[in-house]
Amino acid sequence: MSVSKHLVVFGAAEWLLASEKRSLARFTVVDRAYCYDNYATNRPERLLLMEYADPSLPDMIAAIHREDPFHGALLMSDDALIVGATIAAALGLECASAEATAQLKDKSLMRTALQSEKSDAVEFERVHSLDGIAAFADRVEYPIIVKPTNSVGSYLVKKIEDLHDAKRYWDEHWQGKGQAILAEKFIEGTHFGILTFSFTGRLLIIGIVRIFHDPAIGHGSWVSIGQYVPGEVTQAQRSAIAATLSRALSTLGIEDGPCWTEIRINGESIKIVESQNRLPGGFIPQLIRHSTGIDVHNLLIEWGVRERGSVDEKVVRAAEALESMHSTGSGAAIRFYTPQPGRVMRVTFPEPRPDAILRSEIYIQTPGVAPVVTRDIDRIGYALAISDIGKDAYEAASNFVESTKFEYEAMV
Repeated sequence: MSVSKHLVVFGAAEWLLASEKRSLARFTVVDRAYCYDNYATNRPERLLLMEYADPSLPDMIAAIHREDPFHGALLMSDDALIVGATIAAALGLECASAEATAQLKDKSLMRTALQSEKSDAVEFERVHSLDGIAAFADRVEYPIIVKPTNSVGSYLVKKIEDLHDAKRYWDEHWQGKGQAILAEKFIEGTHFGILTFSFTGRLLIIGIVRIFHDPAIGHGSWVSIGQYVPGEVTQAQRSAIAATLSRALSTLGIEDGPCWTEIRINGESIKIVESQNRLPGGFIPQLIRHSTGIDVHNLLIEWGVRERGSVDEKVVRAAEALESMHSTGSGAAIRFYTPQPGRVMRVTFPEPRPDAILRSEIYIQTPGVAPVVTRDIDRIGYALAISDIGKDAYEAASNFVESTKFEYEAMV
């Protein structure tokens, strides 16, 4: 009887622990203390609840590795990526390199690397002041995108239409902090997210996701309000996406494992918005599973336990079979609740619930406060829908969300 392999997982492992492939591995999970409830149903063999920046973490992981060696490391949460990759490298575990992970984490470094290889020509600049933002916008013309160089969950990512927008953004978030931020020329086109898995440089597209934004929320916050799969692209566009990502990820040093890359397509032009060597959040793995039957958490576990230094053809063949399902699956979509901020007294869902709506949820208890939306975690709920076509599922989810009534506390 074979013994399951030992994996160390940095952050957000609850979906892995619920996977039908869980028996393939034993898990040591590192996550933050406030995530404790995420593991109430499915427990790892070992759970370390601590901050990723805790200086004792590397020694703790090394001590566990000496007693019960890890086969590999999986990186799940944005905040844990660099720490996890650094610890894995120190222990000689197969994982994305810490250097490549840091380059993806700092969006200005990512842009520099891509431009040096002519893989991406988006104009950008690190700026340190309102004058810097204004000068950049004068050079490339509005609109522009501004964001922290290491933004997580769309935090403080804004679309800036004019100098008034720029001044408000700087005064509210950066005045007096002495930090550099990234200014980029806004990329026109249709927004997609691409989930890929690579096997020693062999890249497979697992999911193509259409992404939507609403600049009216949060004074221009560039937070996703929803998405659907499968995203509608032509076969020629799909081939161009694969070629673009293969070159770009190779340039960025990502040749193994999962990667989530956001792009914008405008005619024949494909521009990379950002990329990160992890699975996506925002319920995207669940949408892919509902649409195609692809369980990316199963695939991640199988990738994690494969024989080190080899391309497990069984895993690759399975991934190729799953990849081919993408264009033939049904549609699945999610639309998030991003209502106007204020004290919400009551929420009333549409009745009767349409058949297309698989489930819906509001996170805040009423009475409760709906915040200004500046990042993904400010969204206060969602509606998930399925249909034969992704666009139809998104329309059903959007209609449900827009028909939900929010009653607010009266202003005095």
